Amino acid sequence: MEQQIRFCTTPDGARLAYATVGQGPALVYLGACVSHLELELEDQSWSAFFEKLARYHTIVRYDRRGVGLSDREKTDFSLEAELRDLETVIEHLGLSSMALLGTHRGGPLAIAFASKYPPRISHLALYGTYARGDAVAKDEVKELMISLARAHWGFGSKIMTDVFMPDADSEKAKRFTKFQREAASAEFTADSMAAVYQIDIAHLLPTLRVPAIVMHRKKDRTMPFQQGRELAASIPDARFIPLEGNVHFPWLGNSDPVLRAISEFLGDPITTESGRVLVTLMFTDIVGSTEKAAELGDSRWKELLEDHRAMVRTELIKFQGREMDATGDGFL
Repeated sequence: MEQQIRFCTTPDGARLAYATVGQGPALVYLGACVSHLELELEDQSWSAFFEKLARYHTIVRYDRRGVGLSDREKTDFSLEAELRDLETVIEHLGLSSMALLGTHRGGPLAIAFASKYPPRISHLALYGTYARGDAVAKDEVKELMISLARAHWGFGSKIMTDVFMPDADSEKAKRFTKFQREAASAEFTADSMAAVYQIDIAHLLPTLRVPAIVMHRKKDRTMPFQQGRELAASIPDARFIPLEGNVHFPWLGNSDPVLRAISEFLGDPITTESGRVLVTLMFTDIVGSTEKAAELGDSRWKELLEDHRAMVRTELIKFQGREMDATGDGFL
């Protein structure tokens, strides 16, 4: 999978690395606390997962401040600071409309962004995530996890591997250890875990007005299944999709149900057994547009076009359609 890695700069001067791959409407992926845009490609399971999503979407990913290829200095681990950095990436790319896929720590960030910018979000897909950090685990378990990260991160700890990747073979465990060492420091990871437990965006859930699905594996060892169920119950009209398995990362284990749920939700073309793709195309055109424009004048005609596009886009979101082009008075 070939990706384009570039950099943008936040208002306070931090450089953030971001990557794009695929083509089609933007799908912004917000994942766990730690990432590395280059190293992730070395995992064949990871590459295969995102290659399938990239068939019909431009996948946008970025390394958070403090990890991967982005500037490593970070002192503010609050959700508000994360939101400001995400806004920097999205504004840099000029994205006016996008779908969000939030997993683990990226879930609350996706929810916060969707709550702040509802007209810009076509779909909100959440996997293995949560709303209230204080409910993720008992206090003694939280303290243990933070201590484990600080003491064992990057040293090939079997305990750390079993939490995130149960049943991983020796090759996967070795690659995960390399990822830990190069993606982030132990101190950063421990501080990030502490921040996970402090987040609470439960008050935002009832305010969401975007199409949403929540996916969660029943035996996830990292994020309790109950978190996903409660998350879906609090988002208006959200669909909850329980999945089998105990692996936290969506690209490991049986990833097909996850991919299928996301693709169906996003309205991706359906491929039949013969390999043919079923697609519905709709083109609209305002009748007598030339005469109408002359009658109304430039200013009023422009307002009418904007109203028309807003109406069509509302229907696209409602029926999970995809905007291909909008030029003149036409809409595809």
